[in-house]
Amino acid sequence: MPNFAREGDGGRDIEALFEENRILREAIQHSPIHFGVYAPEGRLIVFNDAFREAFPKTFATRADDADAGRLTYREVMREPVEAMLPPEEVEAELDRRDAANRSLSGHTAYMTRNEAKGHMRIQRFRMPSGAVGAMAVEMNEVVAQSDALQAARAAAEAHERRLREAMDGLPFALGRYSPECRVVMLHRLFREASGLPEDELRPGRPYEDLVRALVRTSFYMADGDVEATVRQRVAQLFASSGRYESHLTDGRVVAADDTRTESGDIVSGRVDISELKRTLARV
Repeated sequence: MPNFAREGDGGRDIEALFEENRILREAIQHSPIHFGVYAPEGRLIVFNDAFREAFPKTFATRADDADAGRLTYREVMREPVEAMLPPEEVEAELDRRDAANRSLSGHTAYMTRNEAKGHMRIQRFRMPSGAVGAMAVEMNEVVAQSDALQAARAAAEAHERRLREAMDGLPFALGRYSPECRVVMLHRLFREASGLPEDELRPGRPYEDLVRALVRTSFYMADGDVEATVRQRVAQLFASSGRYESHLTDGRVVAADDTRTESGDIVSGRVDISELKRTLARV
Protein backbone atom coordinates (compact mmCIF):
# COMPACT_ATOMS: atom_id res chain seq x y z
CA MET A 1 0.00 0.00 0.00
CA PRO A 2 1.33 3.51 -0.76
CA ASN A 3 1.81 6.23 1.83
CA PHE A 4 -1.22 8.53 2.12
CA ALA A 5 0.53 11.32 4.06
CA ARG A 6 -0.07 14.81 2.68
CA GLU A 7 2.58 17.51 2.39
CA GLY A 8 1.74 20.39 4.72
CA ASP A 9 -1.51 20.74 6.61
CA GLY A 10 -1.65 24.21 8.10
CA GLY A 11 1.08 23.51 10.63
CA ARG A 12 -0.54 20.39 12.08
CA ASP A 13 1.77 17.97 13.86
CA ILE A 14 3.38 15.63 11.30
CA GLU A 15 3.08 12.66 13.68
CA ALA A 16 -0.69 13.17 13.90
CA LEU A 17 -0.90 13.19 10.10
CA PHE A 18 1.09 9.96 9.86
CA GLU A 19 -1.13 8.36 12.50
CA GLU A 20 -4.28 9.36 10.59
CA ASN A 21 -2.83 7.95 7.40
CA ARG A 22 -1.79 4.74 9.15
CA ILE A 23 -5.35 4.22 10.40
CA LEU A 24 -6.73 4.95 6.93
CA ARG A 25 -4.32 2.48 5.33
CA GLU A 26 -5.23 -0.21 7.89
CA ALA A 27 -8.94 0.36 7.32
CA ILE A 28 -8.51 -0.11 3.56
CA GLN A 29 -6.00 -2.94 3.81
CA HIS A 30 -8.06 -5.11 6.15
CA SER A 31 -11.53 -4.24 4.87
CA PRO A 32 -13.61 -7.21 3.66
CA ILE A 33 -14.59 -5.02 0.70
CA HIS A 34 -12.34 -5.52 -2.31
CA PHE A 35 -10.67 -2.18 -3.01
CA GLY A 36 -8.33 -1.08 -5.79
CA VAL A 37 -7.31 2.15 -7.48
CA TYR A 38 -6.01 2.50 -11.03
CA ALA A 39 -3.97 5.48 -12.21
CA PRO A 40 -5.44 7.48 -15.13
CA GLU A 41 -3.30 5.49 -17.59
CA GLY A 42 -4.57 2.18 -16.13
CA ARG A 43 -1.83 1.06 -13.71
CA LEU A 44 -2.94 -0.58 -10.44
CA ILE A 45 -1.53 1.69 -7.74
CA VAL A 46 -3.57 0.82 -4.61
CA PHE A 47 -5.13 -2.49 -3.57
CA ASN A 48 -5.97 -4.32 -0.36
CA ASP A 49 -5.79 -7.96 0.75
CA ALA A 50 -9.36 -8.72 -0.32
CA PHE A 51 -8.58 -7.39 -3.80
CA ARG A 52 -5.49 -9.59 -3.99
CA GLU A 53 -7.54 -12.66 -2.99
CA ALA A 54 -10.01 -12.05 -5.80
CA PHE A 55 -7.24 -12.57 -8.41
CA PRO A 56 -5.15 -15.44 -6.99
CA LYS A 57 -3.57 -16.57 -10.26
CA THR A 58 -2.52 -13.06 -11.23
CA PHE A 59 -0.99 -12.21 -7.87
CA ALA A 60 0.71 -15.62 -7.63
CA THR A 61 2.79 -14.79 -10.70
CA ARG A 62 2.78 -10.96 -10.77
CA ALA A 63 2.94 -9.98 -7.08
CA ASP A 64 6.20 -8.02 -7.52
CA ASP A 65 4.77 -6.13 -10.52
CA ALA A 66 1.62 -5.34 -8.54
CA ASP A 67 3.58 -4.06 -5.54
CA ALA A 68 5.71 -1.91 -7.85
CA GLY A 69 2.69 -0.43 -9.64
CA ARG A 70 3.50 -2.15 -12.96
CA LEU A 71 0.28 -4.21 -13.22
CA THR A 72 -2.34 -2.74 -15.57
CA TYR A 73 -6.13 -2.91 -15.50
CA ARG A 74 -6.08 -5.07 -18.61
CA GLU A 75 -3.69 -7.53 -16.99
CA VAL A 76 -5.78 -7.73 -13.82
CA MET A 77 -8.94 -8.37 -15.85
CA ARG A 78 -7.35 -11.15 -17.90
CA GLU A 79 -7.82 -13.74 -15.14
CA PRO A 80 -11.63 -13.39 -14.75
CA VAL A 81 -12.16 -12.91 -18.50
CA GLU A 82 -10.23 -16.08 -19.37
CA ALA A 83 -12.32 -17.96 -16.78
CA MET A 84 -15.57 -16.77 -18.38
CA LEU A 85 -14.97 -16.78 -22.13
CA PRO A 86 -13.53 -19.08 -24.81
CA PRO A 87 -9.96 -18.17 -25.87
CA GLU A 88 -11.01 -16.63 -29.18
CA GLU A 89 -13.17 -14.04 -27.38
CA VAL A 90 -10.75 -13.02 -24.63
CA GLU A 91 -8.80 -10.25 -26.36
CA ALA A 92 -11.91 -8.51 -27.71
CA GLU A 93 -13.47 -8.52 -24.25
CA LEU A 94 -10.27 -7.17 -22.68
CA ASP A 95 -10.23 -4.39 -25.31
CA ARG A 96 -13.81 -3.53 -24.41
CA ARG A 97 -13.16 -3.48 -20.67
CA ASP A 98 -9.96 -1.50 -21.01
CA ALA A 99 -11.68 1.12 -23.17
CA ALA A 100 -14.59 1.33 -20.71
CA ASN A 101 -12.19 1.84 -17.80
CA ARG A 102 -10.31 4.60 -19.61
CA SER A 103 -13.50 6.40 -20.67
CA LEU A 104 -15.33 6.01 -17.36
CA SER A 105 -17.02 9.22 -16.25
CA GLY A 106 -18.75 9.41 -12.90
CA HIS A 107 -19.90 6.14 -11.37
CA THR A 108 -21.00 2.71 -12.60
CA ALA A 109 -22.17 -0.46 -10.82
CA TYR A 110 -22.83 -3.99 -12.05
CA MET A 111 -22.95 -7.64 -10.99
CA THR A 112 -20.36 -10.17 -12.12
CA ARG A 113 -19.04 -13.60 -11.17
CA ASN A 114 -15.48 -14.08 -9.98
CA GLU A 115 -13.90 -17.55 -10.20
CA ALA A 116 -12.31 -17.21 -6.76
CA LYS A 117 -14.99 -15.26 -4.90
CA GLY A 118 -18.24 -16.06 -6.70
CA HIS A 119 -20.95 -13.44 -7.24
CA MET A 120 -19.81 -9.87 -6.70
CA ARG A 121 -21.24 -6.39 -7.04
CA ILE A 122 -18.66 -4.04 -8.57
CA GLN A 123 -18.67 -0.28 -8.23
CA ARG A 124 -16.22 1.81 -10.23
CA PHE A 125 -15.85 5.57 -10.04
CA ARG A 126 -13.67 8.31 -11.51
CA MET A 127 -11.83 10.41 -8.93
CA PRO A 128 -11.02 14.15 -9.29
CA SER A 129 -7.38 13.18 -9.87
CA GLY A 130 -8.40 11.09 -12.89
CA ALA A 131 -7.71 7.79 -11.11
CA VAL A 132 -10.39 5.09 -11.14
CA GLY A 133 -11.49 3.48 -7.90
CA ALA A 134 -12.94 -0.03 -7.85
CA MET A 135 -14.85 -1.55 -4.93
CA ALA A 136 -16.45 -5.01 -4.83
CA VAL A 137 -18.73 -6.72 -2.32
CA GLU A 138 -19.31 -10.46 -2.27
CA MET A 139 -23.01 -11.21 -2.99
CA ASN A 140 -23.06 -15.01 -2.73
CA GLU A 141 -25.47 -15.08 0.22
CA VAL A 142 -27.78 -12.56 -1.42
CA VAL A 143 -27.75 -14.45 -4.71
CA ALA A 144 -28.40 -17.75 -2.90
CA GLN A 145 -31.37 -16.20 -1.09
CA SER A 146 -32.65 -14.75 -4.34
CA ASP A 147 -32.32 -18.12 -6.09
CA ALA A 148 -34.14 -19.83 -3.22
CA LEU A 149 -36.91 -17.22 -3.37
CA GLN A 150 -37.28 -17.68 -7.12
CA ALA A 151 -37.39 -21.46 -6.71
CA ALA A 152 -40.03 -21.13 -3.99
CA ARG A 153 -42.04 -18.74 -6.16
CA ALA A 154 -41.82 -21.13 -9.13
CA ALA A 155 -42.94 -24.03 -6.92
CA ALA A 156 -45.84 -21.96 -5.58
CA GLU A 157 -46.87 -20.95 -9.09
CA ALA A 158 -46.73 -24.58 -10.24
CA HIS A 159 -48.82 -25.63 -7.22
CA GLU A 160 -51.32 -22.85 -7.94
CA ARG A 161 -51.48 -23.90 -11.59
CA ARG A 162 -52.14 -27.54 -10.67
CA LEU A 163 -54.76 -26.45 -8.16
CA ARG A 164 -56.50 -24.31 -10.78
CA GLU A 165 -56.42 -27.16 -13.31
CA ALA A 166 -57.90 -29.54 -10.75
CA MET A 167 -60.52 -27.01 -9.72
CA ASP A 168 -61.49 -26.23 -13.32
CA GLY A 169 -62.05 -29.95 -13.89
CA LEU A 170 -64.80 -30.13 -11.29
CA PRO A 171 -68.42 -30.22 -12.55
CA PHE A 172 -69.45 -27.34 -10.31
CA ALA A 173 -68.20 -23.77 -9.89
CA LEU A 174 -65.83 -22.79 -7.12
CA GLY A 175 -64.52 -19.43 -6.07
CA ARG A 176 -61.75 -18.71 -3.60
CA TYR A 177 -61.50 -15.36 -1.86
CA SER A 178 -59.04 -13.86 0.60
CA PRO A 179 -60.02 -13.04 4.21
CA GLU A 180 -60.56 -9.46 2.99
CA CYS A 181 -63.00 -10.73 0.33
CA ARG A 182 -60.70 -10.28 -2.65
CA VAL A 183 -60.63 -12.70 -5.58
CA VAL A 184 -57.95 -15.38 -5.31
CA MET A 185 -59.18 -17.89 -7.89
CA LEU A 186 -62.37 -18.40 -9.90
CA HIS A 187 -63.55 -21.65 -11.49
CA ARG A 188 -63.71 -21.95 -15.28
CA LEU A 189 -67.48 -22.45 -15.26
CA PHE A 190 -67.98 -19.27 -13.24
CA ARG A 191 -65.68 -17.27 -15.50
CA GLU A 192 -67.47 -18.51 -18.60
CA ALA A 193 -70.98 -17.99 -17.21
CA SER A 194 -70.25 -14.50 -15.85
CA GLY A 195 -69.82 -12.99 -19.30
CA LEU A 196 -67.09 -10.71 -17.91
CA PRO A 197 -63.67 -10.19 -19.51
CA GLU A 198 -60.72 -11.83 -17.76
CA ASP A 199 -59.46 -8.44 -16.55
CA GLU A 200 -62.57 -8.05 -14.40
CA LEU A 201 -62.09 -11.53 -12.94
CA ARG A 202 -58.42 -11.05 -12.05
CA PRO A 203 -56.98 -12.14 -8.68
CA GLY A 204 -56.89 -9.32 -6.14
CA ARG A 205 -60.11 -7.68 -7.28
CA PRO A 206 -62.49 -6.82 -4.39
CA TYR A 207 -65.51 -9.11 -4.29
CA GLU A 208 -67.83 -6.09 -4.06
CA ASP A 209 -66.50 -4.81 -7.41
CA LEU A 210 -67.06 -8.26 -8.90
CA VAL A 211 -70.66 -8.34 -7.64
CA ARG A 212 -71.25 -4.82 -8.96
CA ALA A 213 -70.00 -5.93 -12.41
CA LEU A 214 -72.22 -9.04 -12.32
CA VAL A 215 -75.26 -6.92 -11.49
CA ARG A 216 -74.35 -4.61 -14.36
CA THR A 217 -74.38 -7.55 -16.80
CA SER A 218 -77.65 -8.83 -15.26
CA PHE A 219 -76.00 -12.01 -14.00
CA TYR A 220 -77.27 -11.15 -10.51
CA MET A 221 -80.67 -9.63 -9.73
CA ALA A 222 -80.60 -6.27 -7.94
CA ASP A 223 -84.25 -5.42 -7.25
CA GLY A 224 -83.54 -1.81 -8.20
CA ASP A 225 -80.98 -1.05 -5.50
CA VAL A 226 -77.58 -2.12 -6.78
CA GLU A 227 -75.56 -1.05 -3.74
CA ALA A 228 -77.97 -2.81 -1.35
CA THR A 229 -77.49 -6.01 -3.38
CA VAL A 230 -73.73 -5.57 -3.30
CA ARG A 231 -73.71 -5.08 0.48
CA GLN A 232 -75.97 -8.08 0.98
CA ARG A 233 -73.82 -10.43 -1.10
CA VAL A 234 -70.56 -9.20 0.43
CA ALA A 235 -71.96 -9.68 3.94
CA GLN A 236 -73.21 -13.13 2.95
CA LEU A 237 -69.80 -14.18 1.64
CA PHE A 238 -67.94 -12.68 4.60
CA ALA A 239 -70.21 -14.45 7.07
CA SER A 240 -69.55 -17.79 5.35
CA SER A 241 -72.64 -19.11 7.05
CA GLY A 242 -73.03 -22.25 4.94
CA ARG A 243 -75.63 -23.19 2.35
CA TYR A 244 -78.25 -21.02 0.71
CA GLU A 245 -79.97 -20.61 -2.66
CA SER A 246 -79.23 -17.88 -5.17
CA HIS A 247 -81.59 -16.92 -7.99
CA LEU A 248 -80.06 -15.64 -11.23
CA THR A 249 -81.70 -13.28 -13.71
CA ASP A 250 -81.96 -16.00 -16.38
CA GLY A 251 -84.22 -18.06 -14.10
CA ARG A 252 -81.63 -20.54 -12.89
CA VAL A 253 -81.43 -21.49 -9.25
CA VAL A 254 -78.00 -22.07 -7.77
CA ALA A 255 -77.18 -23.83 -4.51
CA ALA A 256 -74.39 -21.92 -2.79
CA ASP A 257 -72.09 -22.98 0.00
CA ASP A 258 -69.57 -20.54 1.52
CA THR A 259 -66.96 -21.98 3.87
CA ARG A 260 -64.03 -20.29 5.60
CA THR A 261 -60.77 -22.25 5.66
CA GLU A 262 -58.24 -22.44 8.50
CA SER A 263 -56.10 -19.84 6.73
CA GLY A 264 -59.03 -17.42 6.64
CA ASP A 265 -59.77 -17.74 2.93
CA ILE A 266 -63.36 -18.27 1.81
CA VAL A 267 -64.21 -21.13 -0.54
CA SER A 268 -67.50 -20.57 -2.31
CA GLY A 269 -69.18 -23.44 -4.17
CA ARG A 270 -72.00 -23.08 -6.71
CA VAL A 271 -74.14 -25.89 -8.19
CA ASP A 272 -76.98 -25.37 -10.68
CA ILE A 273 -80.07 -27.02 -9.14
CA SER A 274 -82.63 -25.58 -11.56
CA GLU A 275 -83.59 -28.98 -12.99
CA LEU A 276 -83.85 -30.46 -9.52
CA LYS A 277 -86.16 -27.63 -8.42
CA ARG A 278 -88.36 -28.12 -11.48
CA THR A 279 -88.53 -31.86 -10.86
CA LEU A 280 -89.47 -31.36 -7.23
CA ALA A 281 -92.12 -28.84 -8.25
CA ARG A 282 -93.79 -31.45 -10.46
CA VAL A 283 -93.89 -34.07 -7.77
